[in-house]
Amino acid sequence: MNIGFIGAGRVGVTLGRYFTMQETFNKQHKVIGYYDIDETSSAEAAEYTDSRVYTLEDVVANSDIIFITVVDGAIKTVWDNIIKFNLEGKIVCHCSGALSSEIFSIDKYNVSKEAQISKNSKNRNIYTYSVHPLFACSSKESSYKDISTALFTIEGSKEKLDLIKELVEALGNPVEVIDASAKVKYHAAAVMASNQMIGLIKSATDLLAESGFSKENALMAIKPLIYGNINNVYKQGLKDALTGPVARGDMGTVSKHINALDGSTKEVYQVLTGKLIELVSE
Repeated sequence: MNIGFIGAGRVGVTLGRYFTMQETFNKQHKVIGYYDIDETSSAEAAEYTDSRVYTLEDVVANSDIIFITVVDGAIKTVWDNIIKFNLEGKIVCHCSGALSSEIFSIDKYNVSKEAQISKNSKNRNIYTYSVHPLFACSSKESSYKDISTALFTIEGSKEKLDLIKELVEALGNPVEVIDASAKVKYHAAAVMASNQMIGLIKSATDLLAESGFSKENALMAIKPLIYGNINNVYKQGLKDALTGPVARGDMGTVSKHINALDGSTKEVYQVLTGKLIELVSE
């Protein structure tokens, strides 16, 4: 099946480059090219993937599967534009973690479903999905090298759901099928494990800076703790990996910490201590 991308940013380029590297995948599918409002980005993405640059209408016309890889706020705008074309029988996916496939619903238009079908009578059978890699695509140049172990979550039209699942499995990646109603909690979990982890590290380095460390030394000082804990979680499990005052039942030390902190850092410490107490009690 021909795969076209609308959006040549980090996610679109990472997926395109990753797709083209997979021998089993490429026996069944082909990345044909990109459309982006920034022609330079389209050209760069096409060069990376040995594909070509398309107009919006042409990438839709020539693709069996369309990946919309733009920022979340632009997905609906892209959908509004491509619904004007013939999408009969096509598969349309976005890669947002926060949004579900319901953003593609015709019922979200200001016109009735009947009026929309009348406007383009061929657009009766469109199969829509969210396909999200649980992975931070931080670089067009290198992220594709590290995405091979990332889990992909998918949800959407039941008619072609197995096909989308098989597409991801052909890449060799694990897949989880979820319900559209679960997307917000799913994305919140991803943010907590990824983005908010950085916020937690910042809180720790701020406290070390207040204790006399330079910012650089503070970050390096906690590196063994961070790496060691993550490794232990996946070797031993959450409960057995836990060390420190809560694991020892040393609530006196916990109280001293709380008394020494203030503001949002104190609140974060208290909330996370509560989660650790729950874990120990399981």
